[in-house]
Amino acid sequence: MRYLPVNIYNNGDVDNEVVNLSLSNGDVVIWQNPHHYDFTVTFPNSPFQAGSTFTVPARGSANSGALKPSVQPGQVYDYGIQNVELALASDPGIKIKP
Repeated sequence: MRYLPVNIYNNGDVDNEVVNLSLSNGDVVIWQNPHHYDFTVTFPNSPFQAGSTFTVPARGSANSGALKPSVQPGQVYDYGIQNVELALASDPGIKIKP
């Protein structure tokens, strides 16, 4: 299992616009938030078993958990990052690799 960090910037953007996750390696995303306010990560169609919405607390992190076994290599899952308090949003993606 590999843990891949994704850092959230103060404007809601991330340091990796598309994160390549390996199903065979059991990759997991760790969204990291060094800021003083929460962010919400939401997938319209989530590749993760844990669900489609992740709250990344202020000065904390959130773990995506395992990928669904039904995800297909090459598939891209767009997601949104939002901070309601600051009215910020971004739309990066997750790409599945074999």
